[in-house]
Amino acid sequence: MLRTMKELRCFSVWSGDGLIGKLHDIYFNPLDWGVESFLCDSDYKLTNRALLMSVKDVSKVDWKDRLFIVNIIQDQLDGSALPVKNSTDKLDKDDKDESNLELKLSRETTGIDVRTEKEKIGYVEDLYIDIENWKVRYLLLNTLDSMDEKNKLIILPGWIDWKQWNEPEVFVNKNNFQLLNSPDYDFNFPLNRDYENSFFNYYKEEKYWISK
Repeated sequence: MLRTMKELRCFSVWSGDGLIGKLHDIYFNPLDWGVESFLCDSDYKLTNRALLMSVKDVSKVDWKDRLFIVNIIQDQLDGSALPVKNSTDKLDKDDKDESNLELKLSRETTGIDVRTEKEKIGYVEDLYIDIENWKVRYLLLNTLDSMDEKNKLIILPGWIDWKQWNEPEVFVNKNNFQLLNSPDYDFNFPLNRDYENSFFNYYKEEKYWISK
């Protein structure tokens, strides 16, 4: 199931003993784009704090009522609180290739300009998250000021070198012609598998939902 971060921020987080709060943001690993943890805005015994929880704590997703149900109780969360004003602080993660790898927040990614070799093509407006596998699957680009023929398009996050994310703009390893002629879609609607098939066939990329 794919959902944008804009949609996920409307979800509430529930534990076995009641409401914890609203989902605030996610932390992902920029090497494999796996979602590792999320921040939850909460007033539980706290003032202006966000709670940090692992995605492994999510036991069930209620799509109808927009709920993440976690398998912990609220008393276990006291030690995981971060001040909301510092909730954009980076988390370090040991990695065999990058010893000082920093996990990224989705809010750090949105708004970044994306360029080809020739020119700016747009900026990151949103991220599509695969909740079943906890992966960032696509970046949604707003191209309104760059491509008259397309207002929005998606790209694979792997097309961008993660080391660029500390810069004000990043480069995608596709050219303008490829992006301009990619399959059209109304991104006001959820992504469906038919469109994903067309997208992956067009770019001749390996489909993530097909087992190797």
